[in-house]
Amino acid sequence: MAAAGEIQTDQWRPVAFGLTKFVQEAGDEFHLQMAASVIMIIPILVLYFFTQKQFTEGIATTGSKG
Repeated sequence: MAAAGEIQTDQWRPVAFGLTKFVQEAGDEFHLQMAASVIMIIPILVLYFFTQKQFTEGIATTGSKG
């Protein structure tokens, strides 16, 4: 029996796991590895673009006292 936290199918694993698996399969084809890395980071950048104001305000108010 598998552990409760273990994920059995690839579709529910983190994106970083998929990137690692792809890098292992791509071998020395670095242009494919870089393309996969860029595709993986695009959603994070889009999320940051839309929440940039909240991030910067949160960081600014964390450092202030009183």
